[in-house]
Amino acid sequence: MNYYIIPTKHMNVEIKLKFSDKLENYISDSFMRNIGHLICQLDEFSLYYKSIASEKTLNTIYKINDVYSSIYDIMSPDILSYMPKHSFVELNNLFFVIIEIYNTFDFVYSSINTFTPNIVYIGNNVSTFESSIQYIHRSPPGLDTIGMFSSTLDKAYNDLHTNTTPLPELHSENGFIFFDTDYRENNIKNSINYTICLLKTLYIAMTTSKTCIIKVWEITLKPIIDIIYMLSGIYKNVYICKPTTTQHENDRYIICKGMSSFYKTIETKTKLKNKISSMIAHITNTCISKEKHLTSVCIRSVIENDISQHFINKIEESTLIVGQKNIEYYENLIIMFKLHGKEDKIDMAMKSSIMKCAQWCSKNSIPIKSAYTV
Repeated sequence: MNYYIIPTKHMNVEIKLKFSDKLENYISDSFMRNIGHLICQLDEFSLYYKSIASEKTLNTIYKINDVYSSIYDIMSPDILSYMPKHSFVELNNLFFVIIEIYNTFDFVYSSINTFTPNIVYIGNNVSTFESSIQYIHRSPPGLDTIGMFSSTLDKAYNDLHTNTTPLPELHSENGFIFFDTDYRENNIKNSINYTICLLKTLYIAMTTSKTCIIKVWEITLKPIIDIIYMLSGIYKNVYICKPTTTQHENDRYIICKGMSSFYKTIETKTKLKNKISSMIAHITNTCISKEKHLTSVCIRSVIENDISQHFINKIEESTLIVGQKNIEYYENLIIMFKLHGKEDKIDMAMKSSIMKCAQWCSKNSIPIKSAYTV
C-alpha cells in the first residue's frame, strides 16, 4: 500500500463559498489530460478487439490486468464462516481494502481489536464491511457481535444536524467512522454532489471527533483540496492511502486521527459546523434545486484560507503517483490486447497475476487454497 503523510497545522478555518462558470483541475491538469488521451486510445483498442476476440478471452485479459481480482479465486472456503450470508458473491474490494488499512495503520488495528462498540459505517456496502471487521475479529456473523453500526450519509448528517435521535455511537470519540461514498463521473453535477458529500462528511467528523476513514475519488478539484486542507487543520494526523487492491481505480482513502483540542471546544465546533451546514444549504439551493444552473455553475472554492505550497505539493505528489499507476494499468491492458492469439503468453501472465494475489494474501493473513500456497 502506498500512503502519504499530509502536513498538518492548527489553523482557524475561514469558510467562504465561491462559484465559477468552468469546471477545471486545480492541480495536475496536463497530467490528467494525458490520462484522458490514453483512455481514448484504450477505447479504440477495446472496440477493435471486441470485434475479433471471444467474450471469454476478453474477460481473461481484463482479469489478468486487474491483478488482484484473482484473490476471489484463490481464497480458502474457510473465510465463508465469517460472512453474513456465506457467499463470496457479495464481497467487493472493500473487504480487502479494510484488511489492508487495518494491517498498515496501528490505530485502526487498536480501534478494531479493542471490541469498542463504536465502529460506524456510512455507505451502501454494509454486508462487505461487516464481513471484513468480523474476519479481522475472527468472530461469527452478526453486527451485535462486534458493536458495529451503519447508516447512510444523508441520514447521519440530517440526524446530527436536526438533533433527532441519531445513532448514539456517533457521539462517542471511541472507535472510528468509515465513510464509503462514491461519486465517480467528472462532470459539473457530480463535482457538486461530491463537494456536498465531503462537506457532510466534514460536518459529521466535527460533531463526533472520531477517527475517520474517508473514501475519496479525484482530488484535483479546488473545493476537494480545500476540504482536505480543512481536515489537516482540524486533525493532528492526516494520511492519504492507496490500497494495493484498488490498483487501477482512482479511489483512495483519507485517514484522520486525533482532533485538535481547539476544535473540540463547543463554541469553536458549533461555529464551524453552522458555517458548513449553511454552505451545504446554499450549494443545494443554488446548484441542485434549480436545474438551469447544473450546466453553468461550478464550485470554485469553499474556504478563504491561503493554502501553503508545501501542502499543494504533497497532494500533487500523491495524485501523480496514483495517476502513474493508472497509466501503467492502461498501457499493460493495451499490451495484453496485443497478445490475442498467443495463448501461452496469456497463460503465463495469468500465473503471474495469481502469484501476486497469493503473496498479497500471505502478507495480509488471508488463507488460500492449498494449490496456491506461496
